[in-house]
Amino acid sequence: MAVYHSTLIRESIFIFSDNQNIQLSDLASEGLWFTLIGKGHGKYVIRVLVQLKDGGAYNFVININDDLVHRRFTQETNWLISIASSIQDQKLVEDFGSYWEEHQIFTEEYISGETVMQYLNRNQKEISSGTYPDRWQMRWLHFIWNGVTAYLEFWKRTDCTRMIVDASPKNIIIPEFDYYTGTRLISISEREKAILIREVFLSLYKNYILETERKFPGLKKMAEWEILFTVALEVFGLKLGSKMLRTIKKTHKDLGLSPARIKAYLNEVNVSGLLRKQVVFASLRYQRWLDLNPGATYKARGIIIQDLYKDYKLQALMEKYPETRIRFFLMTAFQDGNPHLVEKLNDLMIQMRSGSISEENLETHLHFIHDEIDLNEEEKYFLTRLVFEHVDAADYAELITRDVGKRGRLDLVVLIKDKNGQPFNIRPPFHPKEVARFHILLLEARLEVQFESNHEFLLIITKKDQMVGGVFWKKTGSGIAHLEKIVIAPPYQKNHLSIRLIEELFNRLRLKKFKFLTVGFFQSGLFYRLGFEIDQKFGGLVKKL
Repeated sequence: MAVYHSTLIRESIFIFSDNQNIQLSDLASEGLWFTLIGKGHGKYVIRVLVQLKDGGAYNFVININDDLVHRRFTQETNWLISIASSIQDQKLVEDFGSYWEEHQIFTEEYISGETVMQYLNRNQKEISSGTYPDRWQMRWLHFIWNGVTAYLEFWKRTDCTRMIVDASPKNIIIPEFDYYTGTRLISISEREKAILIREVFLSLYKNYILETERKFPGLKKMAEWEILFTVALEVFGLKLGSKMLRTIKKTHKDLGLSPARIKAYLNEVNVSGLLRKQVVFASLRYQRWLDLNPGATYKARGIIIQDLYKDYKLQALMEKYPETRIRFFLMTAFQDGNPHLVEKLNDLMIQMRSGSISEENLETHLHFIHDEIDLNEEEKYFLTRLVFEHVDAADYAELITRDVGKRGRLDLVVLIKDKNGQPFNIRPPFHPKEVARFHILLLEARLEVQFESNHEFLLIITKKDQMVGGVFWKKTGSGIAHLEKIVIAPPYQKNHLSIRLIEELFNRLRLKKFKFLTVGFFQSGLFYRLGFEIDQKFGGLVKKL
């Protein structure tokens, strides 16, 4: 067999285990195990488990030609390589290993886990009992969204010419939890011609959704056609996806699919933007938590909102969908909020999506909202955390407005404590006199400086409104800021205030999309501790934000 007369074992382990190079002498006694996974589509599929003397173990899969002509078997390997090859996108099928044409064998990655259908069968009793309806509604919606995405992505990678025959939950592995990645198709061997998106939609709706819901009555219908429309726009992009949806001209009354429904959906997307899966599921999970904790304080709600924002990696959507954070807060923190505030934030979300509001304009608009609307403590709390992402739910923080030239700016006061537990505020200057007081602090520290119109400031103030330190900086290039000087008054030194001040500066610069902060070599010990390094592309030290 090819296993014993070729480099198949060593080569497969090298490919599938991050370049581990083993010798056959490293194998344990009886260290090769073969398990038949299945037989079909003209080939045998066998799992290989390799155990080493040092306790290490590796898995991969061998596909052995049974009754396919050689040309067809080679074609299957080409399909697998073609569908798997994607640098930017997530994996859709197993990684391809090697092809031994003379032995009619190819290897591929072994993927553990059960298919969606196996998972549902294992949990059939709980599903049918109706004990946890919310859990299974969300999980089924997750399986639908990821499954339809994977099958549409396959169709896309065939240039919209071929669809998998068994586009059902039997042929796909999806992680149990909706914030995990790792959806994979099991087999792409059986394919059929599919040119129209209407054909693909009908196949998925009938075979993946309706058939499964008939088998598991406890799965309430969670996926209207709008979910499939949304997935199409996610997979193909807004422009091409919308064009493809408009090609559906035939009405299917029995299934609820019609051109009028598509038109209404696209009109809504044009106005409000595309509702991404992460935002939907983060919002649904928040609602489930709130249903279980109806008396939760707004600070407790703030903690769960921030946790969900991180768990679902919503920040990663911001570059392509800049309205994401406002949308998420509207669907959670402000879902039953002040109608005037909600209206203003909705307008702002729409304008951000269209690109008519830049990052700088956003501050001005939020300044107007903050000053024009009479906000209660809860609304101020959530608006602060909407604007300043780095402020933790439990931190004391307060929004302030100040005039900068002809524009209003919304800014932040945060409460910190030194190493002795003494409280201080970090904030920008409220008026020119505070800049003058900061200048005096610098002169008393024998730091000769010249303030410029493009300098910005961050100060440390005691509870009695006494200034004890500060830092100032300016923008020096696209995504680059330069820290000019930092000073702490002598009685307050060696209390970690300088570290807290610079860390707060890091947070605020990240919000403004700065990528690097440079500084000279003064007080280099402090800056080395904060992660600054020497970089030949920059003068002095640099911190990657």
